[in-house]
Amino acid sequence: MSSHNLRETTVSAPGKVLVAGGYLVLDPAYPGSVISTSSRFYCHARSQTSKSSSDAAKEQSCTVTVHSPQFLDAEWVYRASFVPSTASAQDQSKGHWVLEQTAESRAKAGRNPFVSLALAYTLRLAAEVKGDDELLSLLQRTRSEGIRITVAADNDFYSQRETLNLAPGTAPTVDQLQQLPPFSPQKCRIGDVHKTGLGSSAAMTTSLVACFLLHLQAVIPTDSGSLETEDLALIHNLAQLAHCAAQGKVGSGFDVSAAIWGSQLYRRFGPKVLQACLDEGEKVLAEGEESTEQRDARLSARTQLLPVLDPYNPLWKASPLSSSGAPEDTSAHSTATEGLVASGQDQVARPAPLQLPPGLDLLLADVDAGSNTPSLVSKVLSWRKEKPEWANQLYNVIAASNQNLADSLLRLRILHASDASTYEEQINAAAKQLSSEWDATLKQLPPAADQSHDDEADASTVDLSVTPRTVLQALSDVRNSLRSIRAGMRELGNRAGVPIEPPEIGALIKKISDEIPGVVGGSIPGAGGFDAFYIIHLESTDSPRSLAQIWHQIHSVNEKDESKLTLGPLLSRADGAKSASDEGEDGGRGEEDAGPVAMLLKKLKASEHAGHDFGLRLEKVDEVKGLKNAIDTSV
Repeated sequence: MSSHNLRETTVSAPGKVLVAGGYLVLDPAYPGSVISTSSRFYCHARSQTSKSSSDAAKEQSCTVTVHSPQFLDAEWVYRASFVPSTASAQDQSKGHWVLEQTAESRAKAGRNPFVSLALAYTLRLAAEVKGDDELLSLLQRTRSEGIRITVAADNDFYSQRETLNLAPGTAPTVDQLQQLPPFSPQKCRIGDVHKTGLGSSAAMTTSLVACFLLHLQAVIPTDSGSLETEDLALIHNLAQLAHCAAQGKVGSGFDVSAAIWGSQLYRRFGPKVLQACLDEGEKVLAEGEESTEQRDARLSARTQLLPVLDPYNPLWKASPLSSSGAPEDTSAHSTATEGLVASGQDQVARPAPLQLPPGLDLLLADVDAGSNTPSLVSKVLSWRKEKPEWANQLYNVIAASNQNLADSLLRLRILHASDASTYEEQINAAAKQLSSEWDATLKQLPPAADQSHDDEADASTVDLSVTPRTVLQALSDVRNSLRSIRAGMRELGNRAGVPIEPPEIGALIKKISDEIPGVVGGSIPGAGGFDAFYIIHLESTDSPRSLAQIWHQIHSVNEKDESKLTLGPLLSRADGAKSASDEGEDGGRGEEDAGPVAMLLKKLKASEHAGHDFGLRLEKVDEVKGLKNAIDTSV
């Protein structure tokens, strides 16, 4: 008798909020500030593999089943097969890997391009990395039930109004959401669910790509259970390809990037890097849907993925030069955050980490309405094409505000890393005030010793002295940047004729900011519309507020304003950024030889968020509440 090994792989990827950079982030000339969320998408793969080759399957195929226990009829079954090449002997390819959906699965669950293309591209890349023979051997040793993959999302990715059986126009409370079991089942098919805008398709695609690639042993974790930077970059590039193919176009990509790297200052890669792969038109058809001749013709047109997706491919490095008519001199859109990272970055393309400083957190509201994001984007892009000079001027104004926000957040992190005690005292004091009162407080504080304040936050010369004035001034700069961003986005919406910031939501954000102590500001994330908004607020350590208390204050403001908006809370909070393994190191030099940039990086690494595993990460099933039950339900 032969024995079998149970192999399991589990990964998760976070959701995202684009707090600054909506529309602009489509252009590599302009970066966007992305905050990853505490809500995550989980992916678990399980298979039994024979230890003995005598049990190897004779056929050159393997069943791959993907199931979501949260939706009705959400099980997609595929056959992964190796098809020997019929080309001439001069063709170096021994064959091709093909993924087909079973007819029964297609009839019951329908197509799911995000799932099928993620699996298809991952299978192809795994074969290129491992070699056809090694991958075929691994799959042939897999028992007849094949590889079973469970995908499950934290509740905040979906509106829970129907789950809680709420009456129309009624929003859930924080307590109701907290009492829901993890991975609560929805009462609908996946295509009918009301999403909350946290990037579920990108988080799912990224976690699925990573899980399948790891399970096929094309990427191997380190002994500590983490992934090397170049492996993360490879997974990122592959997920971008799969997600773009499923969407039918090259999108901005910030949501996939956040799923890998966590919170960041994102600058878009050049779309041309993926075009050759997308042009070949990878398809996942149902069994028997195409003839052998059609399949052979399609497979012969395939391109190699690894040269394109290689982490060291320079085309993945974001370029500030725009192909859409923006001025070539984009130095005004460079940020101190990017400058810090560029000083020690290796050849692997990765974004600059940018997370909320200690004491600042993100609150998300789900609005019971909806907007068609593709429609909004298409109208803005059409207006920009028709009015390029006006558009570029407005884009540059908004970009300056986005830059100020990123640099002010960085300045706060530096201040915390330099003197956490003084920083925390000022955060506690500011949290008890209305943000509109900060200016008067600043006038009463003693001036800094050098009487200077560097609004540009030059990373190489930034003042590390920490006083109540420097902390409150940086907080005020964040507040002012958020106000300016909202004003710029309103103007963009007015010019393009789309509701980027609907008046009723904009008015509510302003009232919340003006009437609730400790609220720095807020806006509508991403492309805007009626779906959601975010608030950045201060967390006081000596007078903490629960999420329920904050929402009570928000509802009071909403009711006093006689707003007809139905606001629902989300439990998601701000998450952090994945740090490079060598971030903050001085390259072997002594501290006395380290430059100011290296010293800053060391201070930042020692801050509150250092040591946490953000972005994409490997998980242990038993350590994620409710995940084991979700997996067992799907088996």
